[in-house]
Amino acid sequence: MAFQTRVLAMNAAVEAGRAGDAGRGFAVVADLVSALAMRAEEEAKRARNQLTVTQVDIGAAVDAVQLVDQALSGIVASGREAADISRQIATDNQAQALAITEVSAAVGSMDQATQKNAAMVEQTSAAARQLAQEVQLLAQHAQRFVVDGGGVRQAAPASAAQAATGGRDHYTLASDTRRLPASAITALTRPSW
Repeated sequence: MAFQTRVLAMNAAVEAGRAGDAGRGFAVVADLVSALAMRAEEEAKRARNQLTVTQVDIGAAVDAVQLVDQALSGIVASGREAADISRQIATDNQAQALAITEVSAAVGSMDQATQKNAAMVEQTSAAARQLAQEVQLLAQHAQRFVVDGGGVRQAAPASAAQAATGGRDHYTLASDTRRLPASAITALTRPSW
């Protein structure tokens, strides 16, 4: 447009030259229009250059926006990953708490079982002591009997008290003259432990 305006101004200057003195004013206007066209052309070049710079800046801005978008996408993905990790940690903590509760309950049960076992050991120890005493007493009573010829007879009275009672007490199983079968003798002489 500036070029065409300049061409028109040149044509107007030519026509003003042809007109002579009458066209001097028209020639001044044509010069002004030509100068205005040249300035318009310069401003158009300057605007074109500015538009080029602006276009470059817009391209850089677009690239920066894309980088920001990628960074935001990475931040969102990292946030989701962090949320997933947090949920996994919470689940693991719940599982660990449950496992600790179960272990605590198992330890409590083992403690109770240990206490019961200790009580049973004490009872067994007391029963063993009592059994040992009874075995010793039984052995003492078994010494009163003498085994000879397939039978059992009472041994001779060991004290005057036994002599007074005829050598019999509540532990006597057979008299001097009474015989027991061999199976009974075996049962009496075989230890039960």
